[in-house]
Amino acid sequence: STDGTVKWLRKLVKENAHYKLIQNKKNLGFAKGCNQGIEAARGEYVMLLNNDVVVTRGWLAGMLECHAREPQAGIVGPLTNNISGVQQVKQVGYKNLHGLDKYAEEFAGLYLGRRIPVRRVVGFCMLFKHELADTIGMLDESFGTGNYEDDDFCLRATLAGYQNFIAGDVFIHHYGSASFIGNRIDYSALMTGNRNVFIKKWEGIAPESKAGRAFIIADNIEKARKFHQQGQGEQAVELLTKLVKHFPETTDVYLNLAEILMDRQQYQEVCDLLQGMPAAANNIKSMAMLATAKTDLNLLDEAEGFVSQIMKADTRSALGFNLQGMISYRRKELDQAEQFFCRAIDADPSYGVPYTNIGLMFWQKGEKEKAYELLERGFVLTPDNSDAMTNYHAAVSGFGNFKSAKIPFQDAVSLFPHHYRMRNLFIDVLLQLQEYQEAMQQIEQMLLLFGMDEGMLEAASHIRDKVGPLRIDPATSKNPISLCMIVKNEEQHLAKCLASVKPLVDEMIIVDTGSMDRTKEIAKVFGARVFDYEWSGDFSAARNFSLEQAAGKWILIMDGDEVISPRDYQTILKHTRKKAGESPVAYSIITRNYMTNVNTVGWMPNDGKYAKEEAGFGWFPSYKVRLFPNDSRIRFEYPVHELVDPSLRKNKYTIVLSSVFVHHYGKLDDEKTAAKGEQYYKMGLKKLEEEGDSPVALRELGIQAMGLGKYEEGVALFKRLIVLEPKSAVAYVNIGTAYWEGGEFEKARESALKAKKLAPEMKEAHYNYAISELCLGNAEQAIPVLEELLKKLPDYIVARFMLGSAYCVTGRETKGVEHFKKIMTHLKIGPDSLAVSIEDIARRLISAQQKDYAASLCQVCGILGIQKQSLILLCDEFQPEIEIDKQAGNA
Repeated sequence: STDGTVKWLRKLVKENAHYKLIQNKKNLGFAKGCNQGIEAARGEYVMLLNNDVVVTRGWLAGMLECHAREPQAGIVGPLTNNISGVQQVKQVGYKNLHGLDKYAEEFAGLYLGRRIPVRRVVGFCMLFKHELADTIGMLDESFGTGNYEDDDFCLRATLAGYQNFIAGDVFIHHYGSASFIGNRIDYSALMTGNRNVFIKKWEGIAPESKAGRAFIIADNIEKARKFHQQGQGEQAVELLTKLVKHFPETTDVYLNLAEILMDRQQYQEVCDLLQGMPAAANNIKSMAMLATAKTDLNLLDEAEGFVSQIMKADTRSALGFNLQGMISYRRKELDQAEQFFCRAIDADPSYGVPYTNIGLMFWQKGEKEKAYELLERGFVLTPDNSDAMTNYHAAVSGFGNFKSAKIPFQDAVSLFPHHYRMRNLFIDVLLQLQEYQEAMQQIEQMLLLFGMDEGMLEAASHIRDKVGPLRIDPATSKNPISLCMIVKNEEQHLAKCLASVKPLVDEMIIVDTGSMDRTKEIAKVFGARVFDYEWSGDFSAARNFSLEQAAGKWILIMDGDEVISPRDYQTILKHTRKKAGESPVAYSIITRNYMTNVNTVGWMPNDGKYAKEEAGFGWFPSYKVRLFPNDSRIRFEYPVHELVDPSLRKNKYTIVLSSVFVHHYGKLDDEKTAAKGEQYYKMGLKKLEEEGDSPVALRELGIQAMGLGKYEEGVALFKRLIVLEPKSAVAYVNIGTAYWEGGEFEKARESALKAKKLAPEMKEAHYNYAISELCLGNAEQAIPVLEELLKKLPDYIVARFMLGSAYCVTGRETKGVEHFKKIMTHLKIGPDSLAVSIEDIARRLISAQQKDYAASLCQVCGILGIQKQSLILLCDEFQPEIEIDKQAGNA
């Protein structure tokens, strides 16, 4: 601290012997500071607590109780008002800190004893035993200040066999990011850097190592549980069944698969699975599931045998008492069953299942008010339990208590956001309350999370009719934004697009040019006003029709396969707050065009800055004015590659480059990209015919021709562009690429040299030169060029691939393989995916008469573990130079 904080803390320590001050004088980061504190601590438990937290009465006792109730508890965290992930309570019942304690007390009363298993506990408040840090190690100090050191710590606890929990009855207040704001630290930059450290650490871990195996198991269990919650039970069972085959000694895999099979009422499969488990794995959980499955199969004596073993291990086992109650109930010994369920509750008041069981018994006896209380308690404690969830909702419906059920269901959905059945029941509660707007928000989330089906879409349309489309409210919207889009057959992406912009815009104008899928229905569900437009082949005309329908002060232009990140919302809103007297401004926004083809002019690697939006292997930028005032003089021009820029300049608007990004996914769909490319190509021919040899028309058509593999035509078009713009390095780069694709490597090298001379900073010019030299048999000349490129741009993947190839063909296989492995780690791909590129360059080398180079490249296949059959057959051509183990599929 640079203020008076340290002075104040020294005074506090001097006056209170139980305080200790440790100064992290070198400012080595959050993890370093925490580790110094943990090392100095002498208590059995350690609590890491941020300095922007306000705790509430009983908070620590509640967290300690949660930890003590679970034998394998690792890290425990609370719920709060402001945090990422499932620990956030979406709607809190206090407006200021004066009401905090009362709210926290009511919260604890409603959810008393609730424990929610999670993998990640956010580090703003973490409780764990000191011995945990002794076992798994301290916080990883390779993370900078801010984030992901807690994710890493939680993950290591999970891999070591611990289970992390949310103390679901503890609520504290969190301001959020106070240290970052107070010290003017760039939070987003730190988060991006730490995320990259986390990914590199865990996704680059050797799968054959102990930690690597544990990571694979934990990651796949989490995926399977998510599948199950989403209603994709078959995929969950399939994934875990494969995991059992690969890791037959791992207890957790069996138990998680058995739990999912149990929920699917596949009781015999549960018995077969658990009875075939390694003998050492016969623990309490497996015996409890076997007892439950045997009970449901009416094999009560066998079930009782497993219960006896559980009770021998713990005579006060709440699990055992509940199972005894289930067996007694099956035997119609109802009084005895009730007694056992009551004993289970006495043994562990936070165990939800016996509340549901005894609640059903009271319901059947006609004591419905008492039953309702018990069923609610069962659901509150175990909201993801199918029986608890279904029976509580049935009781709510029976009593019509939808108002009181809203909060429990709302909080349950926050804790389990991917649970299909739970969200459906919550929507039903909202509809019964006629809270259609909130129900609509939940339905939109369902469409995003679980995809489209006819039933859901039809129901959503019916509710949207009640709510109506988004409309500009003059009372609340000072600078309303109208989203204007033209679409056709965009059902795959449109929901994601509209959800991403909905928090920004006040109305949505969707102009449909002839969709044959469910595009229009999806648009209407999200609140858009949809207009049909007869396609005339003119993009500008369709765009201008959308502008004519807009009533906002500002226009935002998007396409159906694009999104905007929440991290850019405030910047966009700031753009629209134009002060009186300021000159008119429009904003050009960079589009990140995501793709898997990294050999594209201007290509950039994904950097983690937009972790949730990034896709493919990277992106190339394009620029377009997308945000501008709603002015009847401002309209699009040109039938293809339509632009609003000319009319903006004509009317004296200043065009400012925004720091916002739009994320575009259309280039990832090869079929759609090809069809769209063909359409744009034909329209480009028409535009060139109408406008003559304009640089814009030639450049656009040249790019379209190249994209469709019309390389000769592309060369001709870019040569015509060079006549008009002799210093166009981009034209020479594209010509060189076309020659290289056509196998004319001398011409490719010549074009690359011209591009290098015109634009020494252009990475594609140097790359084209290097690959031309490689194909001409001059790998030694290519290597220093590629090495220099990678010094400046270490994430330039295609250059790294070609450098790896060049090392391999010049006898330096070890260095080559090192580069290939870096690519696999960076792109998160396996050797067979890399093999596609290796095969491609090997075939090009063969066609360039560089057979020795191709043979040397094939020789690394065995080192990399490649099993791609077509590459193996290609390597076969080089016998006897390379011996192939055909059975194993390795060179």
